[in-house]
Amino acid sequence: MRNFVQEAPLRQYEAGSPRYVFPNFVFPIGKSLSSELEEMSKVLFKNVIPIGDLQSKEDLSKKGLDGILSVSLKDSEIELYIEESVWRAVGKHNLSVTASFLDPNLNKVWDSDVSVEGKGLDFVTSKVEYEWWITTGPNFAPAADDAIQKLTYALAQKIVASEEISDYIYKEKQ
Repeated sequence: MRNFVQEAPLRQYEAGSPRYVFPNFVFPIGKSLSSELEEMSKVLFKNVIPIGDLQSKEDLSKKGLDGILSVSLKDSEIELYIEESVWRAVGKHNLSVTASFLDPNLNKVWDSDVSVEGKGLDFVTSKVEYEWWITTGPNFAPAADDAIQKLTYALAQKIVASEEISDYIYKEKQ
């Protein structure tokens, strides 16, 4: 998930040929999503060791883990368009993950799906300079950032509220 990069085209709703030509926008959301999930885990759990993937049970037992939080990307849909009536760029990012909490033997203790929608708005401005149109914007990154922030918050709430994880941690401490 850390290396996940998504491209999204700018949708244009007017009939006929496109009025504006933009290349696909590139969102390297995997890196920022992974780092936000790491930070969230460090807040929720006492000792956190990031693991790229679930290795063999022997490798995991050597690390002395009490539990494993596994998060996988389920879906990521980004919609970008320009609202021409107000000349505003609108971005929407629907993001969902599947999270699982496992014991060191890779037995599932808890799992849940988390889905959020991030939104972002940006003004698009243009001016003529030396007979060329200079356009600034659109910036659609706030939509992806908003989705990542909402997702980590919603996931943290689900983990904290999970009776299965609380019961498992309580049993481990005894």
